[in-house]
Amino acid sequence: MTHEKWLAGLAARARAESPPRVDVAAAVVAEVRRQRPEQYDPMAIIAGGSVAAAAIVVAYAAQMWSAVQDPIVALMASMNVVLQ
Repeated sequence: MTHEKWLAGLAARARAESPPRVDVAAAVVAEVRRQRPEQYDPMAIIAGGSVAAAAIVVAYAAQMWSAVQDPIVALMASMNVVLQ
C-alpha cells in the first residue's frame, strides 16, 4: 500500500507542476526559410509530362469511343427502317 501512496503523491506533484514555456516558432520559421525548394523540382517536371501523356491518351480514347458508337447508331437506324 505504501507504494501506491508514494505513486499517488508523485502523480499529484506532477499534476501541480506547469510545463516550461518554450517558444520554437522562430527556429521553425528559420528552418523553413533555409530549406527553400528548388526552382524546378524534377518530380514536378515528370508529373507535367505524365499529365500531357494522359491528356493525349484521353483525346485518342474519346475519338475511338465515338468511332465505336457510330456503327451502333447506323445499325439502329437501319433497324428502324425495317420495323416501319
